[in-house]
Amino acid sequence: MSDKINSHKDLKVYQEALLLVKDIYCITSNFPKEELYGLTSQMKRCVISIPSNITEGQEEKGMLNL
Repeated sequence: MSDKINSHKDLKVYQEALLLVKDIYCITSNFPKEELYGLTSQMKRCVISIPSNITEGQEEKGMLNL
């Protein structure tokens, strides 16, 4: 990764968040089916919000710099 950050995709925290998403999806795939609409769903929604919020924050920052 270069020192210059051109987008949120260059951020280490964003890259790590994507890895966490993959990990959680793999882990929850082994959960019991009766948890599909409970714990599994909640964990997936929670983890996907991390990179989504980073992206949204970067977009808002870009809009403010117009």
